[in-house]
Amino acid sequence: MEDFRHYLSEQGISKRSITVYVGYVRQALKRKSMTVILGEGACSTRKSSRAALKQWAKFKNDIELIEELDSIKIIKMIKQSDKPSRISRPLSASESSSLINVIDSLEGVDPQWVWPCLSLLVKLGLRVRVDLIEMTKNRVVAALETNVLEIQTKGGKSRRLPASFVAKELQTLLVVDKSWKTIADLVAPKTSLEDRPAAAYRKVYRALRAITEGAGIDPSTVYPHRLRHTAADRLWQKTGDLLKVKEFLGHNQVTTTERYLQGERLDEIGKDLEDIYD
Repeated sequence: MEDFRHYLSEQGISKRSITVYVGYVRQALKRKSMTVILGEGACSTRKSSRAALKQWAKFKNDIELIEELDSIKIIKMIKQSDKPSRISRPLSASESSSLINVIDSLEGVDPQWVWPCLSLLVKLGLRVRVDLIEMTKNRVVAALETNVLEIQTKGGKSRRLPASFVAKELQTLLVVDKSWKTIADLVAPKTSLEDRPAAAYRKVYRALRAITEGAGIDPSTVYPHRLRHTAADRLWQKTGDLLKVKEFLGHNQVTTTERYLQGERLDEIGKDLEDIYD
């Protein structure tokens, strides 16, 4: 894989993308057919997987794989997940409070990364992979000094978040282990460097699912990105300021933020119509 990494670097691909591409290729090589992974995950995941496999095919000069990746069958497979999906509704206020209470009860409990990581995930509306797992120790230290947590998020964009109300969580991360460079090192230290981000994601996801039942929530209905929608909804309910929510989520376009709040608005519209026609 080192030769492949070097090849990707020569193509001008960023270090972050190289790590992601190598991870997808390693997953694909374990399958009976490499293109099987293109039928899994969200559309953005499938597109990234295809881009990774195309680079691998060029690296290996595998003409057959290149042709398969460009086939109508593969294009359709990827677009299947591009169809409108169900709206990701936020947790209710009572569910959210209950979940936070359960998370807070884990403070000081082993493994000690669980409380700060899940708390940051819920309170800051973080994406697990690019926001939380790849968060660096240097940024945590800087956040405690400036009260601003700056993270490099999706698409290489910079996202700035208030850090004073999560200072305890950030401080805990620093004392759990002094040798880590990214959160992935804390969560999955025994995994190989290439597999570490994916392994850390799975461990965070399992930890989240494990505590939801204690909060009185069906574990099958809770997934990391739903917590991001919940954080956005809580801020919207508190402020009613769409631009604040947009800034909080790190979106470029207000229309993206509006989609996050669509489920809540649909509920409100339904209630309004019931009032009108009752």
